[in-house]
Amino acid sequence: MARVFISHCSADNYFVDFLAELLRNHRIDVWADLSNLEAGNEFTAEIETALEASDALIVILSKSSPQSKWMTRELSRFKAVNDGRPVVPVVLEPGVDLDDVYEGLSLVTHLRCYESMLVAFREILRLLGRELFPVVENRQAPDRRAADRRAEQADRRRGANQRLRLRKALNDYVESAGWGLFKPMSRWDVVDDLVRVLLADSSPLHSFVFTDRKTDDEVKISHEWLRKSARTSHRRMSERGGGWVFNGNQSSQDDDQTGPAYVIDDVVDKLIFLYHVTTRDRRSGDRRSGESRRKDEDLAGR
Repeated sequence: MARVFISHCSADNYFVDFLAELLRNHRIDVWADLSNLEAGNEFTAEIETALEASDALIVILSKSSPQSKWMTRELSRFKAVNDGRPVVPVVLEPGVDLDDVYEGLSLVTHLRCYESMLVAFREILRLLGRELFPVVENRQAPDRRAADRRAEQADRRRGANQRLRLRKALNDYVESAGWGLFKPMSRWDVVDDLVRVLLADSSPLHSFVFTDRKTDDEVKISHEWLRKSARTSHRRMSERGGGWVFNGNQSSQDDDQTGPAYVIDDVVDKLIFLYHVTTRDRRSGDRRSGESRRKDEDLAGR
């Protein structure tokens, strides 16, 4: 599944919210931070990892963009680690100087939403290998394109299944531990308690394997990473009533969305975006261990 990082300033959240939902409905994973990052905040390792894991960078540009130092840093980092991957500037209004955000950005072919949003959305999806609201074809005879589509669909289903499995496992575990999934969490110490529960030895989080998308090395989810992610998600939802834009279980914006279920949703979506997630097959490991023991016993008998 394609992964896209959307770089933007907070003034353009209204547009990014819609764009991210459109991309998600076309089976594209989206990383878009809709919180208001303060100037002194740290450029986190999480953001760097998200940029490294992204197949493309979409840059949303308006007259407010030059005020954002974050956009310049995100562009610089993406180009440094993803040489050759597409950068897609999307301009929301006329008169924006793209070079004020990043020198040389005006030389990149950019999409002018203020002239035609329809054309811009079609081109964004085309660059990501998708079609805006594709027409379903009924083919009698299979062809290579149909086979490619089926393979891609199978890959998407696997990713979606892992997302659902991990989310359900964590929700069930937290609920069995006596937590109300939708009970608002009003203090940081309650969020920290939730993190401790999710990292407990008996947590189903340890039944999944998280591997780096570039190196294929297994990554251990640390207490510090999970604590920061949970607190960030809780803060965003407290401020906006919505959380991450690729959250699949959002309810009304008027609802309090600071319960454990919403934090878990956000954390799972971030894990799926950042890492390749598989189920740890303990039974296979047990079978292999059993076979090894039997082989040892046979050798000893000889």
